[in-house]
Amino acid sequence: MKKVFFPILVAALTIIGCNKERGVAVNGVELVKKTLTLEVGDMEKLIAIISPSDATNQEVTWVSSRPVVANVSSKGVVEAISPGETVITVTTKDGNKKATCNVMVTAKNEENSTECDVISFRDNDNLWNIDELNIEGIYSLDSDISAISPTIVVSEKATISPASGELQDFSDGKTVTYTVTAEDGVTKKVYTAKVMFPQSGTDGDISWNITSGTLTISGIGTVKSGGPWYPYYNSITAVVIENGITSIGYSAFSNYIHLTSVSIPNSVTSIGTAPFVGCISLPSILVDVNNPAYCSENGVLFNKTKTELIQYPAGKTDLNYTIPSSVTTIGGSAFLFCFDLTITIPESVTSIGSEAFLGVTFIHVDSNNTAYSSENGVLFNKTKTKLIQYPIRKTDWDYTIPNSVTSIGNNAFSNCRLTSVTIPSSIEIIERSAFENAAYLTTITIPESVTSIGDYVFSGCRGLAEIINHAMIPQIINNTVFNVVNISTCTLRVPTTSISAYRVAEVWKDFENIVAIE
Repeated sequence: MKKVFFPILVAALTIIGCNKERGVAVNGVELVKKTLTLEVGDMEKLIAIISPSDATNQEVTWVSSRPVVANVSSKGVVEAISPGETVITVTTKDGNKKATCNVMVTAKNEENSTECDVISFRDNDNLWNIDELNIEGIYSLDSDISAISPTIVVSEKATISPASGELQDFSDGKTVTYTVTAEDGVTKKVYTAKVMFPQSGTDGDISWNITSGTLTISGIGTVKSGGPWYPYYNSITAVVIENGITSIGYSAFSNYIHLTSVSIPNSVTSIGTAPFVGCISLPSILVDVNNPAYCSENGVLFNKTKTELIQYPAGKTDLNYTIPSSVTTIGGSAFLFCFDLTITIPESVTSIGSEAFLGVTFIHVDSNNTAYSSENGVLFNKTKTKLIQYPIRKTDWDYTIPNSVTSIGNNAFSNCRLTSVTIPSSIEIIERSAFENAAYLTTITIPESVTSIGDYVFSGCRGLAEIINHAMIPQIINNTVFNVVNISTCTLRVPTTSISAYRVAEVWKDFENIVAIE
């Protein structure tokens, strides 16, 4: 069984600075994990923390020193390919700051599984944190922890002792040791489970505590992404931000997948991009009515005058949403992971942030809008010279890009379910991650008109068996473009007179089968 460790669907988030006016420089970057061990086929998302948190340019690139062992996507998702060791390096675009993670990939036993992991550990509604071989449950001080019967899920075909559902005593600091035995009967892992009482601490001028799943933040200053409470994100169900906090940073609570409520006080005057992106259980975002800078309407977060839509909560269950006619700007990742949602964009909108609609089902633009247009649910600029977003939840299997289009935008087809995309000869530019993780594509034809192919364009397109490139001169690309694509079996077809040029061109030369276009 394939294990996926990262907390939310791979999805692509372009790092966007949240303090452009001040032009704050990056002075460092670090990874939450410095080492990683995976089995072949496993995936895990690495988390990079840029300092200072309000640096203007938050964009980073990811590179694997040995992609044949493990490759890394533009979002930091590591996929184990073959046994061995590799180093994943994250580099900031601003300042060229670097951090590394050493990755070891081991083989998977297909006949007798060696998987022996605790997948989840739950006591009624209390989901415990699993950190390597440590299992921790957070309880309030008045909880009775002398008789807990946890429900435990382990790897397929593995067994656990003591068994799931057995009564355990965690009082007075007692720990319980659980042994998980794999299908092969030999491989084992020993976990230690214990109860922890309310977590609390400080981060500069900010104080925080977690009680019964509620994270309360108080003090003065900015709530940053990756705060000291982050290790408990999987058990946090509510966030209460108290008066005194003035700023919520970029992606501050991203991927808190069990978060169901959040309240923003009147003291908050600055909110970065995508503050609650990936919070798939969050149905609404509440803002104090006296807040001078922000407000919410039907659970959707706006600036005070409702000219900017900042975040649509991914846990809302509505199937249709019409953006208010006061809105002129839609923030980056505003509707990310809002699956099965049909969006109507009004005449007033003049600016749309990166990945704003990645994950929705259908996009409709008012015909009177002067900046954007739509056709069959696909988002374009007004003149249809740029394709901005193909909704990944559309049910079509093939799509022909209109002849008016000259550029394909960032993440335009990322994670789509299409098996075929026809690119016309009008296309000149294919931007970063345009087809990333379009896993069902089997063949792609690049017309001669294409002169620029961005980073990660076909990364994750594991189904690609044939690439037909009509360019006489190979485009200059880097080694992220074909991450995961099996270049030993994928056939690269090029003009007959250009075969020798492709065989010496960086990245293109790595294809083992370079043949003439028939």
